[in-house]
Amino acid sequence: MDPVLSTLRKNLDVLEILAQLFPGRQWDYALKDLHRNYLENLEHYAKIAENSETLKEIVEQLGRIEMEYGSRKIAVSSHGKTEMHSITYSSDLDHLLPTEAVKLQNPTLKLKFAADLAEKKLLTYQLRGKNWVGGPPSTRKRGPVVALVDTSKSMRGPPETIAKATILAIARRMLKDERDVKVILFSSRNQLDTIDLTGTKRMAGEFLEFLNQTFGGGTDFNTALKAGMQSLKEPQFRSADLLFITDGGSKISNKALLEEWKSLKKEQDARIFSMIIGRTTAGGLEQVSDETYLMQKADTWRPGNSPAHLIRQIAKKSR
Repeated sequence: MDPVLSTLRKNLDVLEILAQLFPGRQWDYALKDLHRNYLENLEHYAKIAENSETLKEIVEQLGRIEMEYGSRKIAVSSHGKTEMHSITYSSDLDHLLPTEAVKLQNPTLKLKFAADLAEKKLLTYQLRGKNWVGGPPSTRKRGPVVALVDTSKSMRGPPETIAKATILAIARRMLKDERDVKVILFSSRNQLDTIDLTGTKRMAGEFLEFLNQTFGGGTDFNTALKAGMQSLKEPQFRSADLLFITDGGSKISNKALLEEWKSLKKEQDARIFSMIIGRTTAGGLEQVSDETYLMQKADTWRPGNSPAHLIRQIAKKSR
């Protein structure tokens, strides 16, 4: 088992990502194939995101606390833990049945215990009881994110690497927090591809393919902004933060679109973050960006080097 466990430890990040993208899936042959086919890309971009404090800070800024929900009325709730209700399968070690704990005393059964723990199949007590529900707001929830990714030919190389690492980091964080995220890939006029990662529509296969594809085409900010605004009109993405990731090779020239954005921004208190790679200003996004991050571009950079030296953050307000 030692070689197997050693391999699993090396791939923990990738296994976690696949588990988030395909929730509830057992490790059948199809998922094993996904792991084998996308292992290199997932490891590559996950490592970049993990090693860059700048990317972590940007991801942390996205999706402000947008609403309060929950109440201060007492009632029987599944969240209450005052009495035993039934037996269920889970990975909750605090409420483990003694018959499961006994397995830890046997070397063979200990492996079975580990497998059941990973698949949330341990027998545990299911508790319920009185808990605060309903009534006035009591808890806060962070909001969704719509990422607009420039996939033009000029983004090839280090900018493409930064873009993919950032999107992977955002997706991991949003899925972990059970928050919705939409990735809109834009290039020339009216050329768009959309990837939803939500509770109702999870385009996990398309997301993995995005990490595999090579960028190419033109750049049209009008198309991107229009698509982002359209997403804000969807119930699950209302008041979402928009994030542009681009090398800045375009501008928003549609004045009617700008006026529509100003109106929607005021109505929803929406924000636009811009990650500009390889330029010293926000350029064509200056007039709409609330927060701008200017990224240093280094053509000689290689994945083996620390991306922290490549990605130098300069945050500013652009009103």
